[in-house]
Amino acid sequence: KKVWTNWLELREETSRVFNGVQMVTDLNIKRGITKNKWVGLCLPFDYSIPSGWDVRELRNVNGNGHEASMVFVSASSIEAGKPYIVKTDADVSLVEMNNTTILPMGETVSDNGVNMIGNIGQTSIPCGSYYISTDGTLKKLTTEKANLKGFRAYFTVDESSGVKALKLGVEDDATNITSVNAKEGEEIYNIVGQRLMKAQKGINII
Repeated sequence: KKVWTNWLELREETSRVFNGVQMVTDLNIKRGITKNKWVGLCLPFDYSIPSGWDVRELRNVNGNGHEASMVFVSASSIEAGKPYIVKTDADVSLVEMNNTTILPMGETVSDNGVNMIGNIGQTSIPCGSYYISTDGTLKKLTTEKANLKGFRAYFTVDESSGVKALKLGVEDDATNITSVNAKEGEEIYNIVGQRLMKAQKGINII
């Protein structure tokens, strides 16, 4: 069942965004992106790539055993619910869309035991997950769990794969792959937005 809404604003700090498929006349998404930094992105609607955005989708995962490398290639558009990595040439604070259909859940793209998961609302991710931090690097969550803000993407590894470390590779051409190694640790905030030196009891947000 589809529900028609004239105006809607979605915030990255919101855990439960909406139920079911909705038609929206005017939609604002509060999603901060720092320029020239890779970030995970998942939008609830189809979106034409704006000028100045470099959008990549997961093509495959190479390697087996201890280490694996995720290879990302250029995307031609942004599909609703699909996770991507994105780099912009200017800071972004708001994504606007008119007369669109929005989906309530993100999708999962998997290869070789590695899963890239898009999250529409803020969600809890388990220890051992990987995510792209605010400094544009891939990091492994070493606390018990943390909340990842909405409209992002994170990565999990199937235990059966045997993979213990991930790399993120951005393919610029057939022979040039720039690798970003996963780093231990994370930037952690409490529920009121204060940065913490380490995880504490209660809700931590990354």
